[in-house]
Amino acid sequence: KDDHTDITSEDVRNLVLPPNWEPAARFGASHADFYQAEDVVVDQNNTDFLANSMWAKDRLLVWNPANANDELAFKLPVLQAGKYVIRMTAAHTPRSGKLSIRLDGKEIGFGGEEGIVDLRVPYRTMARTVSSESIQLSQGDHVLSLHYRGDRPDSKDQQIGIDFFWVQKQQ
Repeated sequence: KDDHTDITSEDVRNLVLPPNWEPAARFGASHADFYQAEDVVVDQNNTDFLANSMWAKDRLLVWNPANANDELAFKLPVLQAGKYVIRMTAAHTPRSGKLSIRLDGKEIGFGGEEGIVDLRVPYRTMARTVSSESIQLSQGDHVLSLHYRGDRPDSKDQQIGIDFFWVQKQQ
């Protein structure tokens, strides 16, 4: 006797994202303001774009850090003072690496061991979100900087893909 249900064609159909999709501030993302990485990057040196419907607005900002401790900065607006969680939706790929993340020059505890975010996965490309701890922010612009950890000997081939940031007010 078998209690498994049959697999149907609907179970294995190819999922297609709508063109130019954007994240929406609802359900688990309620009270969030979203910022496309390419709209808030401070300096576009060593960056490029990848066009693919997998990414919000069909674009992924790709950073090519050359050396350990290279930095890429983003200016994130906070519309109202309060307690927030900052989230970053990024590409996890075989060519990604490790980052530490600072806000206004201070480590803010973005996931992983000792605040290190590892975006590398060996065999596929995924969009995943990493989050900061809950932090008190004043109204105005804040600088979020990514610091490449230089963890791979083939860093000349390194690509860090950043899709978008969310600044989510805690209720």
